[in-house]
Amino acid sequence: MSKEFKKYAIKYTLEFFVIVLGISISFLINEWNSNKNNMISHKNDLKGLLNDLKNDSLKFNPILIGLEEGKIATQKIVEVSEAFNIKKIDYDELVVELIKVGFPYGYSTFFMTDATYKSLLLDNKINSFPQNIQKKIINYYEFIAKRVVDNNHIVDEISLNYYNKIHPFALYYNNNEENHSLINNYFKIESVKEKYKSIDLFIGSSNLLNRIFVYKNQISRFSNERDDLAKVLKEYSKSIP
Repeated sequence: MSKEFKKYAIKYTLEFFVIVLGISISFLINEWNSNKNNMISHKNDLKGLLNDLKNDSLKFNPILIGLEEGKIATQKIVEVSEAFNIKKIDYDELVVELIKVGFPYGYSTFFMTDATYKSLLLDNKINSFPQNIQKKIINYYEFIAKRVVDNNHIVDEISLNYYNKIHPFALYYNNNEENHSLINNYFKIESVKEKYKSIDLFIGSSNLLNRIFVYKNQISRFSNERDDLAKVLKEYSKSIP
């Protein structure tokens, strides 16, 4: 083997290794940058989920307060309408109590903040989370969300039917709260008297009270599920470098 061949063999071998090393380092740098960017994106997604869950928490509290107030007010209507039907009080006393109660329940409903979750699905980034956490996220935003929406519809339907057909005075009161003469005259209308002297007020109010009670328990469970998911995500965030 000639010296010249050895010279070129060493030269080209070194150049080959330099090229291979350069390409390898370039791939490593690109992979490192890609992993870094993916981790930054993952952290932002995690932060987004926690912020959405915090917004849900802020929504739960006023709804639970409204449900408790609605339960107390509707319970009062059930009691006075029952007393009227068993002739413990007369029509005028019933009217006084209904005016005191006014508008019993605002039927505000809960809707999840799910913008980050939808983004995770759209970009297929849900798989970046560990499988056990994926299941909790999906359970909250899919299965629990469906139950929330279903119950929202039930509450809305029962409440609207109640105010439109069973206890329309509540809406009238809500629109004329400051005008006492209009409110008092409302119950002197013959068709109104007929409606409020029937047992429908007692039955309809009992149905609404039952739905308020059920919905309050459901919202409390949904709130607990939210708290559990938020706790798991916060613990998971501590494990991310």
